[in-house]
Amino acid sequence: MRYVETHELLEEDGEFISGDQMSNGSDHIVGVVSSDVDGTLYIEQGYPEYVGGPVHWTVTKQIEVKEDEGQGFVEPIVAPKWRLRYANSVSEAQTSFDLHARATSAGPRE
Repeated sequence: MRYVETHELLEEDGEFISGDQMSNGSDHIVGVVSSDVDGTLYIEQGYPEYVGGPVHWTVTKQIEVKEDEGQGFVEPIVAPKWRLRYANSVSEAQTSFDLHARATSAGPRE
């Protein structure tokens, strides 16, 4: 899959981790994120240790998400796998959360 979408609300100090995504020739990850509480979006990319083996993840971009301020993001893909991880920065449950991202080979579209 080259698309990640969630509206699942996170509890206080909660975390969302998307499933592993294959780059499959795509060159950028583009998306948008918003939350009603502060949090951090991590774009992680990695290489499997061996075919079908565990992936060693590296944070290639960290985005501070401010309360009620949605923002877009673009990140070049440099590894065969990628995923998104979002963590609440405060001890407060969300009542609104949207995260959409996809891999594209159409350039960064900034």
